[in-house]
Amino acid sequence: MLQVDLDHILSSDNAAAHILDLFTHVSQQKERYAITVGGVPSVVIIPIEEAENLPVSGMAFPVVEEPVIGQPLAADFVTPAAEVVATPEPAVVPTPELTMSDLPALPQLPDMPLDTTP
Repeated sequence: MLQVDLDHILSSDNAAAHILDLFTHVSQQKERYAITVGGVPSVVIIPIEEAENLPVSGMAFPVVEEPVIGQPLAADFVTPAAEVVATPEPAVVPTPELTMSDLPALPQLPDMPLDTTP
């Protein structure tokens, strides 16, 4: 079982508000932090060196350079898009065989007084 110092237990709200500082602290100081959700421990943040030593088969942590904002990602991380399909010309809408004047007239209804009694 992983052990974490009491002062290294944070609520999820507190951790979220300081997430970058938390990541920096863990990576530099090599300390563990536990994050709680609703007062229950849910996640442990540990340094990468400690994670590499965990007894989990097949786990590898490749070194990835973080992209600089505004620069494109490395080609290894870009998934090429599928070939662009040409947009077809819009279909021709056929002209209707009937027009409004071709339709039969509606029968005239007799004038009926409106009932205005309450």
